[in-house]
Amino acid sequence: MSEPRNSSTPLTLEWRPGSASIVWHHGSSTHSRELEQPPSDVAAFNDPPSVLIIEQLDPIRSRVDNAIVLNTYGSERLRLRPPVIGGGSVRIFVGGR
Repeated sequence: MSEPRNSSTPLTLEWRPGSASIVWHHGSSTHSRELEQPPSDVAAFNDPPSVLIIEQLDPIRSRVDNAIVLNTYGSERLRLRPPVIGGGSVRIFVGGR
């Protein structure tokens, strides 16, 4: 499934900090994702229509690719991988958190 860039249909998001449940609406469709732990942050973008989820960093599993970009219908488009800088990594934060 491909989604048009510059979609005129707005993407709306329902999520509260501390909640592991994320719901979004695009056109007449409603989709959701339930995570094991509440994410650090969630954002919706209209160009291209996407939902960005910043997962909490888990010290046990320690995934550095904790930023997930979802298509509006819920499939994972990609995981953002931070650049390696001086042998370490950079964390991605949205909304000043």
